[in-house]
Order: sequence, then C-alpha cells, then structure tokens
Amino acid sequence: MSVFTCPICKNSDVMTVLHYDKYPLYIKPISKDLIDTVALKPLTISLCNSCGYVYQEKPVDSSELSAIYETNYSSYHSPALSGIGSSLAKEFLLFLEKNISLTQKKVLEIGCYDGYFLTLLRDQHVCHVIGCDPSPGAEIAHQMNVAVFKEYYSPGLFKEKFDIVVLRSVLEHIQEPIPFLKEVRCVLKTNGRVVIEVPNVIYSLKNGVIGDFFHEHISYFSNDSLKKCLMQSGFNIVIIDDNSYYIRVIAEKTILDNRQENTDSARMTPMLKQMFEDFNELTENMANDLQSALKQFSGKTIYLYGGGGHTLGLLNKTQNFLKPLGVIDGDPSKEGKYLPGFNIPVYSRTVLDRIDCEKTIVIISSKIFQNEILEILMAYILKGLIIVVLYPTINCLIPKNEIKNITII
Repeated sequence: MSVFTCPICKNSDVMTVLHYDKYPLYIKPISKDLIDTVALKPLTISLCNSCGYVYQEKPVDSSELSAIYETNYSSYHSPALSGIGSSLAKEFLLFLEKNISLTQKKVLEIGCYDGYFLTLLRDQHVCHVIGCDPSPGAEIAHQMNVAVFKEYYSPGLFKEKFDIVVLRSVLEHIQEPIPFLKEVRCVLKTNGRVVIEVPNVIYSLKNGVIGDFFHEHISYFSNDSLKKCLMQSGFNIVIIDDNSYYIRVIAEKTILDNRQENTDSARMTPMLKQMFEDFNELTENMANDLQSALKQFSGKTIYLYGGGGHTLGLLNKTQNFLKPLGVIDGDPSKEGKYLPGFNIPVYSRTVLDRIDCEKTIVIISSKIFQNEILEILMAYILKGLIIVVLYPTINCLIPKNEIKNITII
C-alpha cells in the first residue's frame, strides 16, 4: 500500500493541514558529537477527508527512525532513575485500577523503555511482567530486575499468551496501526485486553500546544480514529477516556471480522480541518505575543525551561527573533548536551543558582509540566528573575519595581 493512502480507510483523498520545510528528525538533547547526525527534514501532517484520520502522509524512512530509537533514545528521561515522568505512569495505573482487575495478571508492555511502569504492576499487583524495547532504556530495566527484550516487538518473541498488553506512547509511532494491533492480538489470551495511551490530537489543537507534531509521531489520534483502528483490528472497546492530553483506552480481544466502528466521520473531518486552521492561528499569535513581550525586556539574557519536543516546536516557530543562551531541564542527564537542529546547550536546573537573575528571563516551554516548573522557579523571582508562561496566553511574572505594563498572572 502506498504511504499516500490513508492507513485506516485506504482512501487517497487527503489534505495537508500542517507543514514545516525543515524540522529536526530527533527532538531530545544529544551529545555534541552527534549533532551532525540529526537531519532536518520536511514534516507534513495530513487529514483524511474520508475517515478523519490525522497522520504523516510522507514519513521519513523507517531505518532513520530506527537509528533514533536504538541510539539517541539514551537521552530520554528515565522515570526509574530520575523520577521524571513517574507521575504520568502512576496516573495511567490509576486508570487501569479503576476499570480492570490487575492482580497476578501476565502483562507484556511493548515500548516499555526503562521498565518503570512494569515495576509498578509487579510490586503493587504481583503481576508477572515482561517487556520489549529496542532502546538503551532496556538496559535500565535489567537493572530493575525486569525482563525486557532489547528488540522491536514481534509475536514470535513470546511463547506464552498474556492477559494484558500495554501500549503507552507507542501506537502514535506506528506507520500502519491496524496490522500492528493485529500482531498484538496474537499474543493475547482469549478475552485478553490491550490497554493504550496515546496523545490526544484534539487536546493539542484546542490548546495550541506547539511542538506536538514531529517526525517520530506518525499517527495523531482522536477518540474517533482510535476506535476505528481497534475495531478493525479485532477489539471491542471496554472504556475510553479522552478528557486530557492523553486518550486512554481498554479494549478486549474479540473475533477478528474487520468491523467498522459506527463513527461520524462526516462530522469529524470538517471539524478537524477547522481545528488545524485555528491551531495555526493560535501558534502564530503565540509567537507574535511572545516577541512583543520580550521587546520590553531588551538586553536581558533568555533561557528556555524544558529540553523536549515543545522547545523544538517553539524554536522552529520563533527562530527569527528568539535566541536563547541555553535550555534548562530538570533531568540532570541532559546536562552538557545540545538541542538538535539549533545546537543550543542544555543545563541542569542548578544553573539557576549561578546566573544573574536580575538580568535573566526564563520562558517555561511546556504545557503539561508548566505548573510544576513554575513552582520550581517561583523562589527565583524574589532574586529578580522574570518568568514567562505560554499557556493559556503569554503572561509574565516580574519582580517588584520592574516594567509595570506587563500582564502578571
């Protein structure tokens, strides 16, 4: 099947809704000696006019993405080692605990990275756990005494059948989600369940979350499109929750008959088209408002707080005026690395104790962790630091006796 055809409904009637001429192939900080290995490539996001599925119409070659997962993912934060991201894993566990029995279940997690979520299941619910992940995170999992295959998922890896298969932040990386889910189905027991967490494209668009579209994410799911994938893959929806940044779903293995979920695609497609138009306007306004705010603080040094995809998206949108001295991140393992595509150095948050706060602005470059980062930075506003937040609109927190005509949260 051509990559120009919708992976869900096989229709070729698609429209481009978002495009960047050059976007870094990898969005996490990497060591300086690897900077030249990260290519800048066009990024095109398309919308299927038939079924409302949002996806990369022309994804980069799979071998290039494989190199990222197998090598560069060593710079991804580890909840097991740093605690960063552990709250999201615990939230997902609460979602499961409310809806299914977990005690002593056989659980496989595909894309388990460092195995942190599997340790929660093992230690809190006496589950028999195993994982697979091609990245260096698998080595961390081994240190946690979690059995992990350092490989891409294949049904042939496993001789046993599982009660539950977990896919957290995995399905959005898959070019052909329906064949992949059918392969997941192969390792489930009769009436076994797949539990999934994927970013919610509706949330990203409504909130103008810059940086949520990048090469690694090939599929961008709504409630509607995720249901379609699961139904066509031989699953019945048990429960679905799409009230946050993530869509979380539990689905049960059933007879594989390629049924179509009865969803209102005729309504979804024009709605998503309008949402992308609004998103482009929202992010353009964010860039313009940020530029206006920063002009009133000319001469101050700028740092961004957040060494991830959001920062790459922000820099891509504002590269004509935003020139930060560096990026601050709460993960100490990113210290001394650089943002690909922009070659900006990354510092741990201890740099806050070394900078001249009275001459510095820190822009919080995150939607999900904005409040957490703000709590960390509030102590430094007493030392003269100016803090800029981006959501829901551009706002500045300023020390006393600073410029008076800036909006303060």
